[in-house]
Amino acid sequence: MRQRDIFRFWLPLFASWLLMTAEGPTISAMINRLPNEVVMLAAAGLVISLSVTIESPIINLLATSTALVKDRASYLLVRRFTVHWMVLLTAVTVLLTFTPLFDTVIVGWLDVPQEVAMWVQPGMQIMTLWSAAIAWRRFLQGVLIRFNQTKMVAWGTAVRLVAVAGIVIGLGGFTNLPSIISGALAWMIGVAAEAVFATWAVRPLLRNELGPD
Repeated sequence: MRQRDIFRFWLPLFASWLLMTAEGPTISAMINRLPNEVVMLAAAGLVISLSVTIESPIINLLATSTALVKDRASYLLVRRFTVHWMVLLTAVTVLLTFTPLFDTVIVGWLDVPQEVAMWVQPGMQIMTLWSAAIAWRRFLQGVLIRFNQTKMVAWGTAVRLVAVAGIVIGLGGFTNLPSIISGALAWMIGVAAEAVFATWAVRPLLRNELGPD
């Protein structure tokens, strides 16, 4: 292995993270240009912060699958582990956003003003499947990295950013939806698009390297 080999392996992963950093500013720019921007930006910040907090147990799934997925049996084992977390974190999100627990945590414990909290709740409800999509995407990205398919990881992030930009332009520019709703939809649809792309990208590996013996 030479330095150029490491660079070729690393470069798509760097590109992926670089592209991902554009997502937040893109959504914030839309919200900042629409009515009630101060309240909506505050709500958006809470929505993404809470979503990232809920998903925190599965942040390292990429590293986990990269390290552990070596054959069909280990792939199925890590996939089962991933699905369990997807179900658990989705249940946590549902409990937080669709039950009185929302007022207890957001308004009571966090002391969020009511005019902000009233927009955080629908934003979080839109993000119900966020953690599940992130878990599935990171699991599959780890598999792609394990088998030297780092370019597909970068392409997946590009798909995500295009989806986000499309939602931001379409909903932010041509509808009267509250900007937090458009922003939450952009986050959710973007990560879902990336997860779908990763599912497609890993299919050749499932037929070959990870196929049944």
